[in-house]
Amino acid sequence: MMLNAKFMGQLDFSIDEKSITTSLSEKACGVLCYLMMSSPKFHYREHVAGMFWEKSDKNSASSNLRYILWIIRKNLDSNGKKNQYILSPNKSTIKFSEEHICGLDVFQFKDFIKKANTHKSSETDRIILLKKAAELYRGGFLEDFYIQDAPIFNDWVFYEREDLQRLYFQVQFKLSEEYVNLRQYNQAILPLKKLIKIDPLHEELYYRLIKLYALSGHRIAAIEVYQQLKKTLREELNISPMKETQTLFKSISTGRELKIPVTLPTMMTKNVYNQLVPYEKAGIHMKFLMVSSKSKLGESQKKLKEVTLNHREVTIEIGKLPGKRILYEGIYEIIEEYIKLLKNQDDSSYLKETLLELDNFKEINSSNEYFLFQQLCSMLQRISLDRIIINIHHLHFYDEKIFDFLSFLSRKCQNTNITILGVFDTSWDHQRFQLFEKAFQQEENFEFIYL
Repeated sequence: MMLNAKFMGQLDFSIDEKSITTSLSEKACGVLCYLMMSSPKFHYREHVAGMFWEKSDKNSASSNLRYILWIIRKNLDSNGKKNQYILSPNKSTIKFSEEHICGLDVFQFKDFIKKANTHKSSETDRIILLKKAAELYRGGFLEDFYIQDAPIFNDWVFYEREDLQRLYFQVQFKLSEEYVNLRQYNQAILPLKKLIKIDPLHEELYYRLIKLYALSGHRIAAIEVYQQLKKTLREELNISPMKETQTLFKSISTGRELKIPVTLPTMMTKNVYNQLVPYEKAGIHMKFLMVSSKSKLGESQKKLKEVTLNHREVTIEIGKLPGKRILYEGIYEIIEEYIKLLKNQDDSSYLKETLLELDNFKEINSSNEYFLFQQLCSMLQRISLDRIIINIHHLHFYDEKIFDFLSFLSRKCQNTNITILGVFDTSWDHQRFQLFEKAFQQEENFEFIYL
């Protein structure tokens, strides 16, 4: 029997259309969700136990995990075959068998987006695929699901929720653009209205909505949306709409004819985060947001996720979860995300070649460190993209090797369009970062922005 799961909106597990969610405890649901989301990756039992029983000693956490896994198997293995769903090749690792996932809304959601982004798809195909993706997004990831004494798991849920909401935002935004390209302005309006409900302070959405209402002949509706924007900005931020939006409103209110665009222009909100990605500049660029409070830390990490990636740009993200890293862990995280990128691009020949090359570096040490850095640099240079963006959340948790690698990139990948964005908590005494900042703070392509 195959397992179905819904993670967007209210959590639900079902077998043969019969829900089993109420048969599982909160932590059983959390463990099962985490393993399914990371399938087919293996996890160390110690790592999973630490996510859910952080305050327990090692033995107690391990015992609790064994019990939870037994509960999960008891509910899933109805035919009596042990380990059918959860595989454990040895005493230290576990994973969920992807062969037994019949339907997982998150995977289906991402698959529709991936297909819509392929160059082979027509406008009609893209609209169908984007609408299917949008229909699957029934709410935030694990909406209203929270485990009281599992902060590491809750942090993971938060970042997954942010990622999926960002993807949903892009889906609706692209759907609107597809309709604009077809000059079906009435159809292009609804996706923008849905996004404003999510982000009522996003002025670009209002700008586009106002213009689309005007182009579709609904002048009064366009004026009402502007008044709504003006009121919201005044009440929430005590500011006025941007000059571009005011100019558009004056054109509509005076009855001036608007030019019909193929695509609507993108407006950038006026703040420090706008200049994070230097689209117009070639080469490697590194920008570090230096924060001194938890609120600024959270805000900066959220803004990294909001960096707009259009056309042939891609993001590699590491360090989304807090916690001090071990030696070379940051390098391994970049490699893992890079391999995921190749899988998403469906480049099986290059993926096989890359895995063979990386096979020589199962263990990193001082003798082969240079060659691994060189290999990673070459791999990044081979990707046929306008720009690669590497976001490093919680940079302060990483060991000195991540800074050695960043220094290496600045010297060896000067002809590759790479942007490194990092968030560093200045309350941490990190001597290697201090040396790194001192060495590069005068360099043109490096910025250390104190917030």
